[in-house]
Amino acid sequence: MQRLTFSLRQRGLKAWRGVEGGVDAVFGSALNPLRHLGAIGFLAFWLLAASGVVLFIFFDLKSRREEFWMRQKLANYGNYQARVRKLIPFIY
Repeated sequence: MQRLTFSLRQRGLKAWRGVEGGVDAVFGSALNPLRHLGAIGFLAFWLLAASGVVLFIFFDLKSRREEFWMRQKLANYGNYQARVRKLIPFIY
């Protein structure tokens, strides 16, 4: 089993180096995007997190406005609002 794992690892590493060499030929070694995966992943994570926060704030403000309007239009909306979560089921 260990020998098989080592063999698969060696084949994967050889394939990765081949792909990286091909991308090096296209972009050059300094601009190879495969060499910058850590930085690209870090940037993508923070962009995703920031956009999630912005969307949460947007939908929270939108739902507050709608709740205010619904409380004015419907008499029993306050009871419904007390039973049901707003944006995230079972949490918020």
